[in-house]
Amino acid sequence: MSQFRIQRTRKAPVPATQKAQTNTWRDLFASMDKGHWFLVQKRNFAKVQQAAATYMKGKYRLYKHPTRKDCHVFLVKERI
Repeated sequence: MSQFRIQRTRKAPVPATQKAQTNTWRDLFASMDKGHWFLVQKRNFAKVQQAAATYMKGKYRLYKHPTRKDCHVFLVKERI
């Protein structure tokens, strides 16, 4: 282990790139107020359902659209 020199007196170098700290689902849900809603296509249903369960914790409704066949409605019951 003698090939590693521990630096105790100098500060560590700053990273050349930084990971963006954005989360699309959390940002989307945080921007919605009570009563806001959007349509969810059948192909995206599982993604939206999982993200809502993670970030909304039961403060939403996700139900079938009354007239459209392959569509669901995502409705916010409470603001997160």
